[in-house]
Amino acid sequence: MKDLFLKTKQILSSEFIGRDDVIEALLISVALGKLGVNSLIIGTPGTAKSSIVRRLAELLGLTYGELVVSNNILPSGSLYSINQIKLVKEGIVEVHPSSLCASEIAFIDELGRANDIFLQSLIPYLLNREVIIEQFSYKIKTPTVTVISATNFLPNDDKFEAVYDRFQLKTVALPPNPDDVDKIAEITLDRLMPTDVDEVKVEPLTVKKSNTKLDFVGLIESLRPIAKK
Repeated sequence: MKDLFLKTKQILSSEFIGRDDVIEALLISVALGKLGVNSLIIGTPGTAKSSIVRRLAELLGLTYGELVVSNNILPSGSLYSINQIKLVKEGIVEVHPSSLCASEIAFIDELGRANDIFLQSLIPYLLNREVIIEQFSYKIKTPTVTVISATNFLPNDDKFEAVYDRFQLKTVALPPNPDDVDKIAEITLDRLMPTDVDEVKVEPLTVKKSNTKLDFVGLIESLRPIAKK
């Protein structure tokens, strides 16, 4: 596990230039997630916040769930969805596997847009990895390892402050250094281009107008030097 985390850090640092602080915070968040540790990334759009988290989950072999918050979002259908088949046929309250809270790494984007109801429902999830389904007065323990969130701004609101405090690790993702832009573009193109062919042949495309219809201990010890920075 220790080797996996160190290798993941190396790969992420090579793919996301100038994001070492964010990467280190995310790795610590995963390592200590079962203790209720969460991470918040603050930054403007286009700073690769969601891309880093998605790639982190991929490299660690953890399931990934993503939710983009709007100002009218509610916990039901976003944070969790009830398995209606189980409920109707067996009378069992169970979270559907596609729910955000069923993932091991849960990424919540645009957290600053969340309303009071959604923010309130997040607190037990952030603290104990539990979701409370109010309509059934039912509490469910989730498999989530850590919750990572991102926002472009920080609202001046008491309820947001209560949730903000539950993100122990906070980092800022600034726009890339102009000197790194060429390197970032090169890395991005390398990831997008196929690697299993020697040459890509481009041929003109003919379109018929009639038919055109123009996706833990040793580990913690190894990460402590990072946390002390």
